[in-house]
Amino acid sequence: MSLFLAQEDETCSDEERVNKFINNSFLAISYRKISTFIVKKIGKYTKNSNIIKKLDSIYFLVLAVLIFSIPFVQTSALGLFASCLILISFISSLLNHKKFQFSTIHIPVMIYLAILAVSVGFSSLFLPSLKGFAKMLIYIGAYFSFFEFLKKNPQRILPVIGLIAISCAIELLFSIKQMIFGVDELASWQDKTGVNPENMMNRVFGTLKPFNPNLFAAYLLAATPCIFIRSIISLLKKYKKAGITFAAFGLLGLVTIVQTGCRGAYIGLFLSFIFLLILLYITLNTLDKHISIPKKQIWMILGGLVLVGIIAIALSPSLSHRLTSIFTFRGDSSNSYRMNVYASSLKMLMDNFWIGIGTGNTTYRLIYGLYMVTGYDALGAYNIYLEMGVESGIFAIITFLWTIILAFGKGISKIKELDNKLDIENKIILVGCMVGIFAMLMHGIVDTVWYRPQLQLIFWLYLAIISVMTMRNFADEE
Repeated sequence: MSLFLAQEDETCSDEERVNKFINNSFLAISYRKISTFIVKKIGKYTKNSNIIKKLDSIYFLVLAVLIFSIPFVQTSALGLFASCLILISFISSLLNHKKFQFSTIHIPVMIYLAILAVSVGFSSLFLPSLKGFAKMLIYIGAYFSFFEFLKKNPQRILPVIGLIAISCAIELLFSIKQMIFGVDELASWQDKTGVNPENMMNRVFGTLKPFNPNLFAAYLLAATPCIFIRSIISLLKKYKKAGITFAAFGLLGLVTIVQTGCRGAYIGLFLSFIFLLILLYITLNTLDKHISIPKKQIWMILGGLVLVGIIAIALSPSLSHRLTSIFTFRGDSSNSYRMNVYASSLKMLMDNFWIGIGTGNTTYRLIYGLYMVTGYDALGAYNIYLEMGVESGIFAIITFLWTIILAFGKGISKIKELDNKLDIENKIILVGCMVGIFAMLMHGIVDTVWYRPQLQLIFWLYLAIISVMTMRNFADEE
């Protein structure tokens, strides 16, 4: 018997082992017993309930409202919508007392959440940290909620991508006015010391609140890949008008990112483009030989985009000045300011290396005052990894990076595994989601707008899509 079990374990995938372990755990068994008890008690009331039968449709409607609200509403409203999604998922799970089905990506996510909780428990500023933890709990809860919904409804993945694409396209329409007619700066967004006025850029910021071109650029970095996903899939399905329209908005998205003047976004855009080329090379080389894909034309289009970018930089004094200012270090006030914040934040990390100071930017600000260089107050560490370490310790950084590496590794493995014509759409979605996450994380090297709900919700939604699509036999089940 023991030999048989050992052989069975060897044939099981990591995903199956995780699911077996979790479903046989005390907590999972207890949850199923509670669920069964509740269903027995209220089953006669819910069995014929139209609301219960349409929970998935209600969930999708609320998710659509959330996605379209991201560019326009206050952060508190986004938190409310996300909480509603979590509640709907919980009710659905409670009434559907089946065994859990997890992705291996869940493991580092749950450990990451546990590490955040420990940092709060040991924080000298418990209440502010608890408030920050509550926000992260909503974001990560939304991830599990997205996963459960998309696992049950994989056919909804592309429509969700489409919703993000359309929402982003609408936001780009608002940005056109700002690019044409200009906007007044709401803060000191550029160092004007000794700079020719002709070299000053008109930085657009869209409608995202609080109005900030860096936040707007980060949102576009995150959402624009969805526009290109929709464009490519539409063209593959011979919907030429839709494909060309989305492609035009995608190019407008790239132009708008440039026009935000956000140098962190420039870094994210450049590095994510290189990452895209790597993923594209892997993808094209895993396609079935019988599938006709214009590979040469694809590389020519990408090469053309690079050439257009180089020409735009050469012909635009303001863009050239903005780009070169990245490398002036202390010569630019914004760069110098960040370097002072980095130095102070690094001292905070060294003094709170293992468990951090507690979660949330409020906790960060209260402790930062003890370390800051005089006159250089800050809302955050201006580096998401440094911020993560300061708030929750070194293990938080390690676990977060483990999550990303595992997700990308599974995503690339799935791309290699999918090899027929029907799988091209799935490859495109996986590539787009990974590029979107990568762009956000690269921008996060020099900014912390990633912590805002507009980006957090998109980030965890992308991660949920990757988690679902990389599960074993996803293509067959779909």
